[in-house]
Order: sequence, then C-alpha cells, then structure tokens
Amino acid sequence: MVDGSGDMTFINTAFGFVACDGGAPFQMFYAFARRMNRSFATLADGPIRCIRDLKGARIALHFADLLYFARAALIDEGLDPERDVNFVDWRGPLDEADEMINAMRGGQIQAIWQLDLVYGLFAAAGAPLRRLPARTLDHLTPSATVYAHPRTLADRAPAFGAYGRALAKATLFTMTNPQAAIRLVWRHVPKTRPAPGDEARYLKRDLSVLQSRMENSRPEDAPDKRWGAITKGEIAAWQKFMLATKAIKTRRDPSVYFSDALVDEFNAFDPAAVIAEAKAAPNR
Repeated sequence: MVDGSGDMTFINTAFGFVACDGGAPFQMFYAFARRMNRSFATLADGPIRCIRDLKGARIALHFADLLYFARAALIDEGLDPERDVNFVDWRGPLDEADEMINAMRGGQIQAIWQLDLVYGLFAAAGAPLRRLPARTLDHLTPSATVYAHPRTLADRAPAFGAYGRALAKATLFTMTNPQAAIRLVWRHVPKTRPAPGDEARYLKRDLSVLQSRMENSRPEDAPDKRWGAITKGEIAAWQKFMLATKAIKTRRDPSVYFSDALVDEFNAFDPAAVIAEAKAAPNR
C-alpha cells in the first residue's frame, strides 16, 4: 500500500496504530467488525474464568505478528506477558483447528488468544469456549477495519466508495440468510466447496463460524450506526489503550488514523431490497 502496488487491506484496528507509529501512513476507512473480535478464551468447562487466572498458562497464538496486541491486553489486566504466561505459535485457526482443540483438551495449552471465528470452530467440534472478559479491550470499537494509503483513498474515492457499499450490502445479505451466503461462495469459488458427502458437515461448521463473525459486525450499537462508520471518539479510546500498554509511543490527533469521507457512499443503497433478496435466495 505504501508504494502503490496494493490498494487496501483488512486487518485488526490495533494494526493501524502500530503501523502509524512505525511511519507507515495507513488510514482506516471502513469499520467491518464492530465489536471486539479478539479475546482470550479457554474451554467452557475448564477452571479458568478471568484473564488473571492465566498466570502460568500456555497460550496458543495464531498470527504471531499480533503478539504485541496480546501483550497489550495482558498488561491492561495487570499481568506481565514476559513472566506470567508462555505463548505457543500456531499457523492459524483454519490450518490447525483440530490440533488446537486436541491440545486444549489434552492440557498442553490452557487458553487461546484468538479471533471470533474460532469460537465457531470449537463449538462446531463440540468443544465450546469461554470468552475471558477484558475490562478495556471489550469496549474498544471497531475491532477490524479496512485500510488504505491516504493518497490512494483520495485518488480512487469512487472505487473505494463502491467497495464499501458492496461490503455493506454483502454483510446485510449474510446476516439475513447466512446459509445462502455460504452456498453462493461455494458456487462462485468452486475450490471452497466441500467434497461430495461432506457438505452437511462443513455447512454446519461454516454456519457456526459465520455466526460468530456476524454477531460482531452489527452496527446497531455503534456510536454512528451507518455501515462502515468510524468516529473520532472510538479512535481516541483505542489510542489511549495502545499508549497505556506501551504498544505505541507517540500520541497523535485521532483524525490521523482514519477517514470518514466515504461513509455516505457506503450507505447509498436500500437495505429493504437487500433483505428481500437475501430472504428469497435459495438455501440448497
């Protein structure tokens, strides 16, 4: 994105602060996951009930480049990530879901620092997770956003506006009829379709995963309830957390981190028409 060979990326909100602190001029321009989609979790029937109970635990960490974020969450809860816990690297939730579940059940790891979709993976496998509440982190919004270079945002505003509008419509469609959304992916991206005989099993898993993500993508509780909207107050709260946990060093005006210039474009569609289309879509 810096050199112009890429237009945008989708990643957690914490990334924007760390990137900017390192001199990369990225801006968030579309809020996708509204509620916090990162958390510590353990098996629902296990003894760990809060983050402070993680002292001495081995914690699975998929996407190792987010270690700074996990460390910040622990520091905010009064734990020392260097002394109080041990992190175990994993490739990613979809690559190693079965291994992760077996390791949790066998006691090799006691918790996971994970994405919301992992709750769905574990639930579908009959191993529901307990989300460990975080006093500050759980209240930070949005939790995942779409980024671009400010120069690219300005130069290609119509394209980015259309992209955000398509994302908003697709999200609303999926919330209305998730099974139809999954089958549309299978149809248009054939390599994602399960082998004959496996469809029912994978549909159950994918519905569970999708429900976990969609629950965190609803804009109803956001300060600005429009699709994709990000507010200065939300970013100010994020920056306060990142500074307090030493994940970043420099305080900036919150407006540096995001753009709200295209929110009206994201919302220039008829939600009722999208809902009607989703309800009419086949589920088979």
